[in-house]
Amino acid sequence: MVVGPPHHGVTRYGLALVDACTSSPGGFTHRLVHLGDREDLTPPPPVEANIIHVTFTDHLFGSDPEAAARAVARLVAEARRPGPVAGLLYDPADGGAPAGEAAQAVSGTGEESRRAGETEGRIGEAEDRPRLTVSVHDVPQPAEGEERYARRARGYAALAEQADAVVVNSAHEAAFFDSDASVIPLPIEDPRPQPPAAAGRREGGEADRGAVPTVGLLGFVYPGKGYERVIEAVPAGVRVRALGAVAAGHDDYAAQLSALAEERGVDFEVTGYVPDSELAAALDAITVPVCPHRHVSASGSLNTWIAHNRRVVVADGPYMREIAERWRERVVLAGEGAAEQVVEVGHDDPGSAAGQGAADLGSVIASLLAEPARTWCAEPPPAWGWPELAAAYSQLWSELERAGHSCE
Repeated sequence: MVVGPPHHGVTRYGLALVDACTSSPGGFTHRLVHLGDREDLTPPPPVEANIIHVTFTDHLFGSDPEAAARAVARLVAEARRPGPVAGLLYDPADGGAPAGEAAQAVSGTGEESRRAGETEGRIGEAEDRPRLTVSVHDVPQPAEGEERYARRARGYAALAEQADAVVVNSAHEAAFFDSDASVIPLPIEDPRPQPPAAAGRREGGEADRGAVPTVGLLGFVYPGKGYERVIEAVPAGVRVRALGAVAAGHDDYAAQLSALAEERGVDFEVTGYVPDSELAAALDAITVPVCPHRHVSASGSLNTWIAHNRRVVVADGPYMREIAERWRERVVLAGEGAAEQVVEVGHDDPGSAAGQGAADLGSVIASLLAEPARTWCAEPPPAWGWPELAAAYSQLWSELERAGHSCE
């Protein structure tokens, strides 16, 4: 079950997961229900499955976090297990929610779907209900502020309570939940085997002589992601480029960033949405990539940089330390340190090891601007793509089915 517009990150994750699962061995038949808007959840669409998997972030499912959790609860309460047509998700072929190409290929005919819906059994009885698994995104964090955190925490806790299994993208996110949560990291999508031949020639190379050094950030522009910290950290004369659009309702924030950059003698630009066909070139044009969000709990934009052979400056924090341990050569931790806390960033040790104290953001950026070749990784990106995610999810669902059968 995927809810949201196609370009939303959580929606993209859900649709890509379906595509990966349908093209990977795993013993399940997968069917997709994709609703473009949360209003389409009222009333819930007819769903018939052994397991319903929901890709969830609160604002896609409800007007507030608890309403979002109730929407999922209604979906499961109105669903039932399949009859003759087995599957993980049921796609109502007779006028229901639109399905992606992968789901259409396996969803069967409308007549098959109608026959499946005519099987015996009453909707809503506990023994007839599918099991529910949920991959949760944007897990609440105390840094959001006391009131907002408490409100979102109640909704996410209510969702986890009704789920048979919860999937998160990091151990940092798993710590939020009282019960066990399975950690399946975000994928490295479309990894490039090696960097382009001109990689790192931003300073002194003939092809790039005279180019303005550019520090780049990827993703939607909105408060809390650390854009102002980057503008304050870079030397005058450097360009800060935001690869992405300004999030709805945050034009004033973008104007504030432009004003701050002007005060500091820094060129600041926002590109707007970058199509997939132009993304590689846009990333390659950046001298030093940065992910400065202090309180991030999972980051698809970081993985995009990594997939394109880049070594990324990241704000020191629990999630980024986790990434530094998992993919050590792919990130450079940058902290809040004063001058006396700065450590040398050497060729063989691109950043401080997790937990050893990181250089401050300005020092790390300055060091890499001086030697931009160090922001590129010659080795292929980690082999953790959608096939690996599909295998991890299939194992989770198989274990859930085995546990269910053992109790029946």
